[in-house]
Amino acid sequence: MNRQDFGKLIGKNSLTIAEAMKMIDSNQAGILFIVDDFEKLFGCITDGDIRRYLLAGGKISDNVLAAANKNPKVAKSMNEAKDLYHKRNYVMIPLINEKEKIVDFYSGELEEQIKKKNNPLNVPVVINAGGKGTRLDPLTRVLPKPLIPIGELPIIEHIMREYQSYNCNEFHIIVNYKKDLIKAYFLENDTHYNIIWHDEEKPLGTGGGLSLLRGKLNKTFFFANCDALLTADYEDILEFHKRNKNVITMICVHKSMDIPYGVVEVGSNSTVSNMK
Repeated sequence: MNRQDFGKLIGKNSLTIAEAMKMIDSNQAGILFIVDDFEKLFGCITDGDIRRYLLAGGKISDNVLAAANKNPKVAKSMNEAKDLYHKRNYVMIPLINEKEKIVDFYSGELEEQIKKKNNPLNVPVVINAGGKGTRLDPLTRVLPKPLIPIGELPIIEHIMREYQSYNCNEFHIIVNYKKDLIKAYFLENDTHYNIIWHDEEKPLGTGGGLSLLRGKLNKTFFFANCDALLTADYEDILEFHKRNKNVITMICVHKSMDIPYGVVEVGSNSTVSNMK
């Protein structure tokens, strides 16, 4: 990491929350590490920490330490940092020396961004986020499935960021269940996404929500569920779709399942029709 980027990730413990927010927005890493006057690591603060603090009644004029995590995860070597990061999917791990001064950082996400130099596709993205998420019950009694967190971000934002790495910035999101919570999250989000909302008045099923976009999208687009986290080459997918002149191209995962028993096929009246 170059020294200019390094400096954007570190702030003094005299900062206000408002000042910390500006620094986090500037470094685009979603986190800021707090040090004292002797450059000793004091804590860290993320977008999520600030949101929770303000929702609990805190003020942006308060000192940054009021909302900060004062026990951040640290490492003494790059290998230790990588192990820590991938065990829990932390935002970033600072490397410190014997005086507890930050000497480097490790972030798998930044590594991936460096590896990935995707060509811009500029294709709209439709995300189906209207379901009840019954398979995640009881979690989804509180939060809608799109807002279930994975690390510091909800699952839907992970999906959107992946598309943004291909310069796909126009998002059409179909909502129904707990839609006000989903909209409120993005309204308060520091990252300003280009979102067009489509409200289901009644559940329309997995693909039924596409009917709400009839006449509104007249070009190729990606369609994703709000729980489909993919590591895929979207440029290759789009090229395959166009080369084959497909109306629809479906991205699937091949799964093999070994059943260590015999299989009994049952017909009408519970009679055995076949055994394998």
